[in-house]
Amino acid sequence: MKQIHFIVLVLLSISAYTRPDPGAKKLLTKSESIYKNYKSIEIEYQIETKAAEDKAVIEKGLFQSSGIAFKLIGSQQEIYNDGKTQWTYLKKQKEIQITDYSSNNKNNIHPMQFLSMYKSGEYDYKFDNDLTEKGVSYQQVEFKPTDRNQDIFKIKIAFHKKQSTIYKVFLYFKNGDRSTIHFKTSRPNISIPENSFTLDPAKIPNTHVEDLRD
Repeated sequence: MKQIHFIVLVLLSISAYTRPDPGAKKLLTKSESIYKNYKSIEIEYQIETKAAEDKAVIEKGLFQSSGIAFKLIGSQQEIYNDGKTQWTYLKKQKEIQITDYSSNNKNNIHPMQFLSMYKSGEYDYKFDNDLTEKGVSYQQVEFKPTDRNQDIFKIKIAFHKKQSTIYKVFLYFKNGDRSTIHFKTSRPNISIPENSFTLDPAKIPNTHVEDLRD
């Protein structure tokens, strides 16, 4: 789960001015509109992180979102956020951390986190060559931060051509590391109970609770 936190932190920290590609902007605007109109979404994701000289590390999980509330279930930790409070369950440490809600949450991997880059004024972006996997072609948009001092030097978003929704996000780092986020399945507008975004620590015995709220 650390890679999720770091990926979104990078996206939030880059600043400068962009010169947009009108065609790419049209696709990004369309995709953004699609996700905005979803009342809720459930995504099965896979994150592959490949350090320059190490084997790839793969993490699979489930992400659910409704409004500003979200839940992320991974192999190492679970995160519940109801828009007011966040509960982070660290499985290995057997600890639950309780914090206040933050609009810049770095564990939220909703596709809108990536689509919002085009209007942040922090990237140059343009169409890239199509990505082809297993005989299927995906349209790609390439982003480059205009602040060249950042650790990340390129981001690519691959889109399903018919649906204009995100298939994969590729992140390239100057040190040779790479991360790929694969949105394997997406189920929009499903019914998600409100209590799905909260965690009752009492239901996880033998766990230390750390309340970090103000």
